Amino acid sequence: MPGRLVFSTTADGSSSPTERMRIDSAGNVGIGPGVAIANSILTLQKSITGSSTSAGIYNSSTIQSDVTSAANINWTNVSTVASAFTLSILRHYLAAQNTIGASSVVTNQYGFQAESNLTGATSNYGFVSSIAAGTNRFNFYAGGTADNYFAGSVGVGAAPTSAAKANITSTSAGASTIALSLQNASTTVGSETVLDLVANNSGAGVRSAQITAINTNGSTGVNMLFKIGNGAVASEAMRLDSIGNFIVSTGAVVVYQPAPAAISAAATLTNADIQAQIISATGTTYTITMPLGTTLETLITWPAVNLGYNFTVINTATGIITMAVNTGVTSLGLLTIAAATSAQFRIRRTAANTFILYRLA
Repeated sequence: MPGRLVFSTTADGSSSPTERMRIDSAGNVGIGPGVAIANSILTLQKSITGSSTSAGIYNSSTIQSDVTSAANINWTNVSTVASAFTLSILRHYLAAQNTIGASSVVTNQYGFQAESNLTGATSNYGFVSSIAAGTNRFNFYAGGTADNYFAGSVGVGAAPTSAAKANITSTSAGASTIALSLQNASTTVGSETVLDLVANNSGAGVRSAQITAINTNGSTGVNMLFKIGNGAVASEAMRLDSIGNFIVSTGAVVVYQPAPAAISAAATLTNADIQAQIISATGTTYTITMPLGTTLETLITWPAVNLGYNFTVINTATGIITMAVNTGVTSLGLLTIAAATSAQFRIRRTAANTFILYRLA
C-alpha cells in the first residue's frame, strides 16, 4: 500500500515530537514542518534561522586531489521523455521572490551573485555562457526593462582593454560589416537616434556633442545633425540633410591648406601639386599640363563618379600661363590665365580614369 516515511524529533524538555522530514509515497522529499510537495522532488520548508548570516543550502565540500578535470558544485543535465509533448519553458535555475513580510525590510536582493573573492584561479569568470550562434539563441538576454550596469570595462567582439570602458571589435570581413549600429525602430516623424558624447559629467553636467539622426521626411529620409554646446541642451552646429547637402549652422568651414605648389616653367602637374590646392606660377610665359586621367584616378580614393576636386592657380609670372589637358582629361572654359591674375579650377570624375577640367573663375 502507498505510504510515507516521516522523521520527527522532540525539542529539549518537550514530549511532543515535531516532524522534521518526510518522504511521500512517490519518493518526494520534504525537509521542515509540513508535507512533501507532490510536484517537487525536494522541498525545503524549514525556517532559515540560527545566525545573523544563515543559508538555505550551504556546500563547503573540499575538492580532493583526484578531481583533476572539473568539479561541478551544482550540475543540471536533464532530459525530456521520448514522447510527443510540448514543454513551454525549461528553466535550469529560477530566482523568484515570495512575500516580503509586513514591517520586514530587505535592503539588497540578488538573483545570482558571484562574490568579490572569486579570484583565486588563473582565470576567473562570474558568468560564462558558451551557446553557439544561431536563430533565437542568446548567451545573455536581459528582457527586463530595469537599467543594466557594468562597472568594469566591457568588450564586444573581443576582450576589453584598459584604455576604454567600452570596446567594440568586429572581426568579420566585407563592406557590409558594421561594428556599431544605433537604431530607433520608430517611424514617427521627429523621432531621433542620438549618440551623446559627454566630456564632463560633474555638477550640472556639460554635454560636449551629439550626433542625431532625425526623421524629418517620414519614410523618405533622415537628416543627420551634429550638435555642440554646454548645459542640458546642445545646439545644432551642422547637418547632412536627406539629399546629401552639407549645411553649417554655426561657426565656419575650416579647410586644410598645405604650402602652395611652386612652378616656374612648363611642367606636367603631379597629384601632389593639385593636393596643395594652390599652385603658385612664376617665371614668364609657358604651359602647365594636367596629369593623365589614370594619375588623377589616384588623387584621392574616389567612392563614386560625379565628384570634384578644386584647386587654384595664382599667376605671378610676367606672361600668360596656359592650362593644357592630357589623356583621359577634357576641359570646359578658358584655359589661359593672364599675368597678375588667378583662376579657380575644378576637376570632375565622370568615370574611372576619366575627368573634366572646369574653369570656375
